[in-house]
This record gives sequence, C-alpha cells and structure tokens, in this order.
Amino acid sequence: NISSASKLAENNFHSILEINSNLLLIGTWGDGLVLYDRKRKTFTNYHYNLNDPNSVSNNFIRTIYKDQYGNIWIGTYGGGLNKFDIRKKKLHRYYYDSRNPNSISSNSIVTIYQDSRNMMWIGTEGGGLNKLNPDHKTFTRFQYQVNDTTSISSNDIYCIYEDDHNVLWIGTASGLDKFDVYFNQFDHYLQETSSNNFLSNNYVYAIQAAKNGRDSSMWVGTASGLYRFDTKTGRYKRYTEENGLPNRVICGILEDDNGFLWLSTNRGLSRFDPKMKIFSNYDVADGLQSNMFNIGAFCKFNNGELGFAGINGLNIFHPENIISNTYVPPVYITGLKKIDQPMNSDIDLTDLSQIELSYDDNYFTIEFVSLDFSHPEKNRYAYKLEGADDRWIHSEDENFARYTNIDPGKYIFKVRGTNNDGVWNMEGDEITIVIKPPFWMTWWFNAIIISVITLSLVFTVYVIIKREKQKTAINKKISELKLQALQAQMNPHFIFNTINAIQ
Repeated sequence: NISSASKLAENNFHSILEINSNLLLIGTWGDGLVLYDRKRKTFTNYHYNLNDPNSVSNNFIRTIYKDQYGNIWIGTYGGGLNKFDIRKKKLHRYYYDSRNPNSISSNSIVTIYQDSRNMMWIGTEGGGLNKLNPDHKTFTRFQYQVNDTTSISSNDIYCIYEDDHNVLWIGTASGLDKFDVYFNQFDHYLQETSSNNFLSNNYVYAIQAAKNGRDSSMWVGTASGLYRFDTKTGRYKRYTEENGLPNRVICGILEDDNGFLWLSTNRGLSRFDPKMKIFSNYDVADGLQSNMFNIGAFCKFNNGELGFAGINGLNIFHPENIISNTYVPPVYITGLKKIDQPMNSDIDLTDLSQIELSYDDNYFTIEFVSLDFSHPEKNRYAYKLEGADDRWIHSEDENFARYTNIDPGKYIFKVRGTNNDGVWNMEGDEITIVIKPPFWMTWWFNAIIISVITLSLVFTVYVIIKREKQKTAINKKISELKLQALQAQMNPHFIFNTINAIQ
C-alpha cells in the first residue's frame, strides 16, 4: 500500500522538495508553502504577507528547487520568482518588468533548473525560457519568434534537463527542443505531417535519463504517452494505453534504484519495467491521494523513496515495498447479445471459434472476461473487430464491446486483458463472426438476376430482329405487288399506242 499525506485546507500540491530526511517543503495551489514533518506528521504553513519582505510572494506555488549552494528557489503563479538565500536567511524576489528587458520574462514560473556550469534556467508560462546570471542578477530571455526557426518552439516551458554531454533539453507546449548554449539556437522535435519527428502531441512534461540503457537515450513524458528517445539517432519508441499505461498523460517520471520507471499520470501511478516492457498500475484503491497527479510534482529522496503529489495530497513510498501482481490472466470471450432480443437468446461463445449471424442481427454486444480476481474492478481490456475497427479500442471499466449497423461480411473479434496491476495477456482470445447477407445480396440471387436480365435482353434482341425480318419481308412483298400492278396498268396503253401508230 502506498502511504498518503493530505491534511491541509488546500491539498492540491504542485511541487515537492526534500530539506532533510524528515522535512519536506511542499508547494500548494493557493495555500502557500507547507513544511511537512514526516515523523510528527504535522504541517506548517507559510503564506504571502504584504508586510513581510521575507514571505513568499504568492500563495500559488508551481515549483521549488534547491541549488548546489543550498539556496531554495520558489516559482509562483503570478508572483514571480523567489530565492531564499540560505546563508543570509533572506528572500529575494524577481518580477517581470515591462520597462526592463533584463528582468524575468513572466511572473508565472513553471520549472527551475541549475546546469553543470551553475547557470540557473527558469521556464515560464507565456514568457519562454530565461537564463539568470547569478553574478549580475540579470536575465537573458529566449522566446518564440514567428519568423525564426532557430528560436524556442513555445513560450510555455514545462521542464528542463541537461544530459551527460551538457546539452540542454527543453520540454515545451510545442514539443521537445534541443538547445545549443554556445550559439543560442534550438533544434525542434515536433509533430508535423510532413516529417518523421516523434511527438504526436506537442506537450512535453517530464524528461528522465535512461540510465540502464545507452548513454544517448532518455525518457520523455508527454501528453500523448511515454517515449524512449535516442538523442543521437532520433529514433524512438512510444508507449500508450495500448502497451499498458493507465493513461497517456505523463505528469512525472522517476527512476528507482532498481532501474524501474515510476510514472504519475492522469489515471493513477504506473511502474514500468524497461527490460520486460511491462506496466504495473496503481490507483486510489492502493492508497493513492487521487488518480490525478500534477505536472512537475515529484521528487526522489536520498533514502530511495519516491514522492508524487496531486490534487488531493502527496504519496510517499519506497519502491521495494510495493509488491506487484505478475500473474498473466487468461482472457475469454464469454457471450454475445443480440440487441432487441430477450436474455434467454444470448449466445455462449466460450467453446466456439466462429459464429454466424443473419443480416438483421448486425446490432450486437460481445462480452469477455479477464480471469484475475485480486481486484477485478481494476482489470482492463482492449478489443478490436478486424474488418470494422482500424485500431485497438481500450475499455477502462467495461468488459463488453458494442457494435451497431455492421455490414455483412467476415470479421475477427480480438480481445486482450490485464490483471489488477496492469499486466497484459497480449494473446487474449478471438472469434470469427460471419454476418450473412440478405438473400438479395447473395451470389446466387445476383446470379439469378443477372441470368434473368441476360435472357430478357437476348429475348428482346431476338424479338426485335425477328420483327425487323418480318417487316423487311412485308415491305418486299408490297414492292413486288406494286410492280405487278404497275405492269398490269402499262400493258393496255402500250397496245393501244402501237395500233394507233400502225394506222
């Protein structure tokens, strides 16, 4: 079971920072900063105070970050950037100033990152990327430019990551950007119909090194799934619900000490085994604060524990204490219901490999089951009617598929299922469904129709030809009679004229 911490008036947690083995600093959405004492299980609030210059500048906290010097950086939504100097015990605020191009570009801070050269990078909402020179306390802005293909892809920045080659990768609302810090240029990896770039949804929320793989690989969490991306070759592999994810929106990624990835999503928490390519999924029934987690709200603690925060609090657990169900359940197609038919006409498909339906039974429901009874309400399914569906359809909480107005033909219905932890039986079960056409659509009926039409045409042509022959014969006879009549009229006159000539 995964422990949950949520006893505040405002439990919507957006960021987590480990101060020490006992204290956590949490950023909330509307309740300021919270110091959580894990031993005492107590919460201490720190709110914005107009009269206190050392108070946080806004109660809506998006991100918290500790730099290598121990200073704590706090990004707020609408209140700018805060830096708490751990030595001076003072808080300094950075605000957007429209009159100062060296000020931070936005007061809505989403992510903060310190690179290997100790430069501070601040990602904002609406203001693009900022680089803070800690010596001069001035900002250099990197913003989207419509006519500049080397500018950053979007002014909404969600995450920043530096790889082993000191290359910065920026997750934006318009894809993943690779930043050349020497030439201040960005290379883009976007969804484009005319290219092979890999993001099918442009929102990039989290980046994590693929430590157990090649040095050039990294994991990218997006609004369209999890990607393993090779930074050298540009090749990638995408994982979605079809592969076992509970939801394709990845809010956070952490790797545990055993090389497993833990993913916070919009439908619970998922553990991914990169070697076996298996997802194990967890939800509120396992102790989660909620199935909804927040973007960027995750932290790995020094003792190996992981923390993920969401809309109703915080979950903290040690991965080794989470026991997964690895059982691959059998999946069976159990029945078919014809719509508008009484229940006693349902068809048991357990032992059938093929079923035939008449053309007017093309409205039907197919039932199936995954035989894992640990928490059967958490079993998931994916099905496809080959010949009608062009992709797998995922069913989150229903063990049936409904089809309407299916044309006559031969189809293969396939179904896959999981156990309660999301382990899939990829072979599943299948059945052939033949919907017989009405008699007027059968081959023999069409053959009869064609034969009748052909015979009718032949008979019609025969009649026409016969009539033409008869007409020709009649016309010939009439011509002969007219000739005979004419000859009969001409002979008396000829005789008469001849006698007159003799006289």
